[in-house]
Amino acid sequence: MATVYPFAEFDPLGEQTEPAMLRHDIVCLHTMDNVFDDIDRAFHAGGFVGVESHFGVAGDGRLKQWQDLEFQADANADGNPRCISIETADRGEDFPKWVGGDVPPWTDAQIDVIVPLVRWLCETFDIPKELVPDSKPQRRGIAYHRLGVPHSTGNPDSPGGPWLRPGGEQWSAGPKACPGDRRIAQLKEIIIPRVQAAADEEEDMPLTEDDLDKIRAAVRATLNEGTGQGQDDWKGTNKASLALVQGVRNDVIELQKAVNELKQKVAQLET
Repeated sequence: MATVYPFAEFDPLGEQTEPAMLRHDIVCLHTMDNVFDDIDRAFHAGGFVGVESHFGVAGDGRLKQWQDLEFQADANADGNPRCISIETADRGEDFPKWVGGDVPPWTDAQIDVIVPLVRWLCETFDIPKELVPDSKPQRRGIAYHRLGVPHSTGNPDSPGGPWLRPGGEQWSAGPKACPGDRRIAQLKEIIIPRVQAAADEEEDMPLTEDDLDKIRAAVRATLNEGTGQGQDDWKGTNKASLALVQGVRNDVIELQKAVNELKQKVAQLET
């Protein structure tokens, strides 16, 4: 069975001919240097014997998955056995005209699609939700294509870098701006922080009113079980029962404080 992102249109390119993924280490963002529909047609024309990526995101937020995540795509050259590739449109009616390496930023619609996609990929394959510093084979995390692209001068610290560093996998045959300065900045400043924040919000999900109603009902039922003779309302519960409940509540508060302190210590160790 194919491994498919549930919120993408799964549109495989034909009979499967690509080798299986060896690992899922990297989620890599690319730019197409083209219109989404043109790339879509070109990928289908070449099938899996041509060039393809796992995903493509149009300027209006349309999302296609061209390749099963159990199999390699060709967008990362030496990194294909371990990289999940996401191509993103940068031309068409959603973008201003541009030339050379002056790639426009991702649209809001693209960002709204990229964030949950990257988050799902990281969680599905246990990939760290953080930017990798280079394309070295031991890295695991989120990347942009340029980290594995050699600069025309061969200098990894050339403007717009870092580019391909010594010991890194080469993710492109030759120099290219992919995915562009503006998109690299968006990845660092918007996308990765949102991917990380989404996970934090899920862990600290606030209680809904329905949750609170259920808690109140459970507390009332417990208190009513301890009411004194002739009492039929939790408000009339004897002082001993109230003291017991208050004591448990205090213990819970202290336990929560201890858990929060432990989380802070773990976070400090991780940094």
